[in-house]
Amino acid sequence: MEYLGQYADYFHEEQAVQPYCCEREALEEIMSMVDLCLEHAFYWKDANNERLDMRGIVITPQECGAALTERRLSALKEREFRMKEIRDGQKQELSYALNHIRKRAGCSIESDRDIRVWRLIRDRELNTLEQIVFFVALCSDLDRKYERLYGYLQDNVAAKLPTEGLGLALFSLFEDYGGELWLSEKSRVWELLDQTEERERKESRLSAVLAVRENVFSYIKGEREAEDGEGELGRLTTRIKCSYVWDDLILEEEQKDQMRHMCAQIKNRKKVREEWGFGKKSPYGNGISAVFFGPPGTGKTMAAQVIARELGLPLYRIDISRIVSKYIGETEKNISSLFHEAEGKNAVLFFDEADGLFAKRSSVTTSNDRYANMETGYLLQRFEDYEGVSILATNYINNMDDAFKRRIRFMVRFPFPNPAMRKIMWKSMFPKEAPIEEGLPTDFLGEKFEIPGSGIREIIMNAAYLAVEEGNAIGGRHLKGAIRGYYQKLGRNLTDEELRG
Repeated sequence: MEYLGQYADYFHEEQAVQPYCCEREALEEIMSMVDLCLEHAFYWKDANNERLDMRGIVITPQECGAALTERRLSALKEREFRMKEIRDGQKQELSYALNHIRKRAGCSIESDRDIRVWRLIRDRELNTLEQIVFFVALCSDLDRKYERLYGYLQDNVAAKLPTEGLGLALFSLFEDYGGELWLSEKSRVWELLDQTEERERKESRLSAVLAVRENVFSYIKGEREAEDGEGELGRLTTRIKCSYVWDDLILEEEQKDQMRHMCAQIKNRKKVREEWGFGKKSPYGNGISAVFFGPPGTGKTMAAQVIARELGLPLYRIDISRIVSKYIGETEKNISSLFHEAEGKNAVLFFDEADGLFAKRSSVTTSNDRYANMETGYLLQRFEDYEGVSILATNYINNMDDAFKRRIRFMVRFPFPNPAMRKIMWKSMFPKEAPIEEGLPTDFLGEKFEIPGSGIREIIMNAAYLAVEEGNAIGGRHLKGAIRGYYQKLGRNLTDEELRG
């Protein structure tokens, strides 16, 4: 092949089995691969243009005709100028370069050498298209020479950053590309890239300028650690640490079975949808959603943590105050950003107090009613399109719009705990390390006081502080003192007789 010799100009083949010594060496080889790719792109650019002096400023009739007939005459051109042979050689050469870098990255991982740029790629499981687009954008921050090179290829001397169209065009040098591919809105590469122009711009989608996000580049340079919840997801949500397991969840088996079935669907949905063909029969609404409803303090948030931990997925609690805006259109924009970012992270979205956001639509009597209904309708649309896991928690299930209920796959009721469940909670919420006096009246407390799980946890914690202050183990008097304080907070004073048992 004519161009295979250029691979050796950029890479030393014997180094392909050696780990990178540092981050800078990995970035240098990424730039070498992009340089090789650009060199091939320049070949085709110059081969298809004769007026190099005025390119990007005027378009000649010949250039116009060539652009319009390029696809129709491509087969003829390839036969005449041996273009297919040259293209195949270039693809093979670029494949060598990409595999060289991937091999060295793999050797680095096996040698426990943390190459940050590849950790970003590995954690997001970026495919070849996404990797090439990311590398092209990254090079703009590594060396200013790429500003002129990208401007030349884009026929725009003022275009210093690559566009989505340029990224796709350069990817076509690696693999056959007929124009049907694009960067999906759900692609996880958007966690690394920032589109500096708004989607509502008048230019075409392929003109969208791409740049590496500032926090991502700072991480690659070693100036900061990787942070979860960056970007819009971090602005609109709070990451919840999932520390609870199934044994911590005190519920009837009926509710636990529903949640286990939910986890099983999430784990097996790829097989059911793709291998068994159900995805063709149901092209939308394939996300897994659930509503946890019941009185406050009955374990809805804990259950969401248990499910996220079981699935090994990050859990984000939506801050409704950050979603809803008084300005027209801002709420919809926040909703769009939320689901877009969540899709990239494969996150579990947890809507606490969901009835505030998923409220019933009302009859339109004022303009405020109309805008509120529009927001609810848009939320319904994005909620149905989201293919991840979403959990809604509410104390008032009847306040939710019926349209949302119809689209929920699992409805799990969290009842107020009965005496038997409360006894188990009183016994199970003490840490193993906590000093406890013998003969704690847990059965009496579970039978006597109608307190939900969150209240029991609060009382045990307060009792621990009372015991520490005395310098003693946790005893019955500490628990009863904490119970008295709990009921005082609710506006009721317990008598000594009520606490005696």
